[in-house]
Amino acid sequence: NILYTVTTHPRHGRIAINDQEVVTFCQEDLQFGRVVYHMTDLSASEDNFQISVSASSPGVDYGHVPAQTVNVTVRPLIYLREPVRVPSGIAVKLG
Repeated sequence: NILYTVTTHPRHGRIAINDQEVVTFCQEDLQFGRVVYHMTDLSASEDNFQISVSASSPGVDYGHVPAQTVNVTVRPLIYLREPVRVPSGIAVKLG
């Protein structure tokens, strides 16, 4: 049994299975494509998180791999050119 544990969470997203954030997942979850990176900051194009890996079978502990960094690169869904500043109480048409 191979178990992955998220030790440092992504800054711009979350790791999820069936739309539920997870901290641990197994090799089978990876093999069947159940583990996803869900982007929460739509303007970020890069992120990373760290995982540690441990392996065991009944009666045997194979140890663990110290934290490894997983880099994520995505196409941002929102591009911000310059900060938009709108004075309080003023209506501004966007677009």
